[in-house]
Amino acid sequence: MRLNHYPPCSIPHLALGIGRHKDSGALAILAQDDVGGLEVKRKTDGEWIRVKPIRDAYIINVAHYTMVEPLKELTDDQNLAKYKAYNWGKFFATRRCSNFQKLDVENIQISHFRLSQKSG
Repeated sequence: MRLNHYPPCSIPHLALGIGRHKDSGALAILAQDDVGGLEVKRKTDGEWIRVKPIRDAYIINVAHYTMVEPLKELTDDQNLAKYKAYNWGKFFATRRCSNFQKLDVENIQISHFRLSQKSG
């Protein structure tokens, strides 16, 4: 695990963060504030685009092969999973291919993974 904190700088153009990098882990959590500084690389032309920070929000970044599912320790016969496990990369790629638009056919939704709960 790596934890970074960058306080506001009175001369921002001289500030040095960790530099351009890819989040190599399966999960990255970035707490947002008024300072900002996050940039993402646009795939179409390689341009780095500044992300406008939203105070008190979090950016969650998961790797392409991450399976999203509840922890086994949190589910049992009395506490059943509410959703089937799914591959984040496959889910996101399917959504991205449609440009997140509503099409003539229904696009893949998180609700499609919802399990029906049988009452005992």
